[in-house]
Amino acid sequence: MKRTQPVLFAGMLALSLLLGGCGGNASSEPPASEETAEEEALVEEDGSEVREAGWIALSGANPSLAAEESDAFDQAVQALDRNVPFSPVALLATQQVSGTNYAFLCEGMDASWHIVVCYQNPDGETRITSSQELKVNELRIATGAPMGALLGSWQVKDQADVQLVPQELADAFAKVKDSYASATLDPIAALASRDDDGHDYLVLCEGEAREEEASRSLFVAVVHVGDAGEAQLQDVAQLEFLSCVSASA
Repeated sequence: MKRTQPVLFAGMLALSLLLGGCGGNASSEPPASEETAEEEALVEEDGSEVREAGWIALSGANPSLAAEESDAFDQAVQALDRNVPFSPVALLATQQVSGTNYAFLCEGMDASWHIVVCYQNPDGETRITSSQELKVNELRIATGAPMGALLGSWQVKDQADVQLVPQELADAFAKVKDSYASATLDPIAALASRDDDGHDYLVLCEGEAREEEASRSLFVAVVHVGDAGEAQLQDVAQLEFLSCVSASA
């Protein structure tokens, strides 16, 4: 799979992540379906480690997996002793508890996105404690944030042969990112796209508030790329995060 330049996490600046929810129904008893049942089978009964605040968003655009994080995910999968329907592509945040929680952005085998939490205890043993699908047409954003262009029929495409941030999007984002006054934004992944007199991208971003005591958060943004290459930032909203990492949120 083609990826952008890996970012090493050791020594990276990480500040408090503003918390909230993900996409779709994040209750502890989601509607029954084959897909839901498959995901529930991956989640340990004791998920208490992911129910507290204190998540730390990682700094830097395109936080590709370092060896340590990739090994933690692989160990959690091996503990299940079964195949899983998705693979990790980026580490979004960590949480220090009695051990460490890792929140991974994963891509599904069925053109879908998921946020999977792995808990690593002080002895280094790791297990999956939470799995939530990030539904691009049902994103839950921070209260009071504008919806606008975030709404619409977004299409998730198979990421196997493309970059998390395609070059066209990277070039466009570089042109428009400074037009958002509330925070600096760095793209993590193009979650979905649609054709609209050019090309629209729904982008998961890491952002840092433009204020004295800056904090890092996850955002979703819509970037429009015209047929002639012109770019426009059409909408930005902070993603609610807590229900992405806790089914009881």
